[in-house]
Amino acid sequence: MALAAARRGRRRSLAGRPRALVLGIGGAAALLVFGLVWLVTKQFSAPAGPRAGVNQCLAGTSDKSLTRVDCTASNAAWKVLGKLDGVPAADINNDQLCSAYPRTERIFWEGPDAGRGYALCLEPIAK
Repeated sequence: MALAAARRGRRRSLAGRPRALVLGIGGAAALLVFGLVWLVTKQFSAPAGPRAGVNQCLAGTSDKSLTRVDCTASNAAWKVLGKLDGVPAADINNDQLCSAYPRTERIFWEGPDAGRGYALCLEPIAK
């Protein structure tokens, strides 16, 4: 009788393991799916602007046409004096935004409509 009770006890402990295993695998799969969704969403929601840094140059006449080019290129029109991260959309028309860069004649801003983005303080390239 003691042997039968011991076997039943083992069955119960073994019976709980498959459920824990299924829950563990299911949890890992859910985390994997969540991570993939986050990664894809982040990739496709990244700003599509020129992605230029300080002392790099841009070509183009409108915000939508700005692209990063070599500063010696014949179509280079703007030089990035400064890049400001975390700029709210509401501050884009603030004249003081690029006050640290007095030669700024144009500001390019990229980000979500009502969120924070980055601003490039640009000066024209003399030709």
